[in-house]
Amino acid sequence: MIHVLLAIAASGWAVVRSIRRREATLVVFVAAAWTGWGFLTLITNSIQLWGIRYQLGFLMLMAAVVGVAAGWMRRELAYAFAVLLLLAAIPYVLLNNTRPLIGAPPRTRSASIFTTSPVDLLFTSTPEVEAQYVEAAERLTASSCRQVGLDLGSRDLEYTLWWLLEAPQSGFRLEALPRPAGAGGSQTSGFQPCAVLCTRCGEQDRHTGFPLQFDGGFLRLYAAAGS
Repeated sequence: MIHVLLAIAASGWAVVRSIRRREATLVVFVAAAWTGWGFLTLITNSIQLWGIRYQLGFLMLMAAVVGVAAGWMRRELAYAFAVLLLLAAIPYVLLNNTRPLIGAPPRTRSASIFTTSPVDLLFTSTPEVEAQYVEAAERLTASSCRQVGLDLGSRDLEYTLWWLLEAPQSGFRLEALPRPAGAGGSQTSGFQPCAVLCTRCGEQDRHTGFPLQFDGGFLRLYAAAGS
């Protein structure tokens, strides 16, 4: 919110000052940045909290406008303003909700990043599925299978599986299965999965011919017998 308010104030000041001086460059820059942000917001619905990552480009562009506006201020006032912004940022750095330097549950979801295990940090936002992801990864690691198909929902995190299996450095090859799942062979030539990790398989007891080997409730592991 602070960033957006700064962007609004700096943009308004920049436009008014540029019009008075009959300078179009900064006005065009501001208009382009806001127009781009507006279209991106409509396309991605990034006005929602989970879509904040889409706003990063806009905020970086606005940093230049805020910097220009700060250059028009008295030096003492600009320095004081910068110090206030730094002080306001301290709680977000020290008490970040998911990656805090100073852990303070329940204010933060985990203890300090210096004392919390990497696996727990990986699942800070989804602790309810941590155990089953770890279990499925351990079963695959203990097996001889190294080509794993992924049948995940559009919002299911894939990178957690890559990290747990240390792929591809460990020799695991993970690829998303085509939709509908299992139809038309694999997406990449030479990829022949011997196991499938699925988050949307319901009560299926088989997937692409593989029997169910582990049912975590959310994540299910299907694998060839003896793999």
